[in-house]
Amino acid sequence: MATAPTGEQLRATRVETRELVLKSRAGNGTDLKYGDTEGTRGLTKHWFAWCRAGPGETVYGVTMPDDKRVFNGAVHPHTVEVFLSTWVVKRPKLTRRGKPIAGTEGQIGNEALRQYVKTLRDLYLGQRNDPRYASQLAGVPQGMGEQKQIMQAHSNNTAKRREAQHQDMADWRPMSSDYNKSQH
Repeated sequence: MATAPTGEQLRATRVETRELVLKSRAGNGTDLKYGDTEGTRGLTKHWFAWCRAGPGETVYGVTMPDDKRVFNGAVHPHTVEVFLSTWVVKRPKLTRRGKPIAGTEGQIGNEALRQYVKTLRDLYLGQRNDPRYASQLAGVPQGMGEQKQIMQAHSNNTAKRREAQHQDMADWRPMSSDYNKSQH
């Protein structure tokens, strides 16, 4: 009959696991947490699809504007700002297989937007160590001011949209001035 592992054995296993994870992430800088530098998986796939799309093309349910330029995929702060403000906040929700869901345009959640920002930051760090992009990104700061403004504006728009969707419920619900935390 097998005995249950002791607390000391469990802690040792956790430490070994953590060391293996950290060792696997300590590659040459091109091992990305949120995708890859080739744009074949994860949210980096969306980034490269948007970069390669020309005017009038449709990428994951969003048609590119007529003044859209084709980019090479290098993560510049201005390019990221355009990507977030013209594509990410306008795209519909996607199925697990990546197909757009009709009627959900512009309803991407705040957490998904944050995930795009994390992915692009991670991709930027990976591209700085990649010889194909290193010369293009030399001296380019990783600006986050515009990205934070876009995220705040999206959060405000999401709150307004949800408030409008549920306004009819608020109209018939009686106001209670006696509400307190003990009623939870």
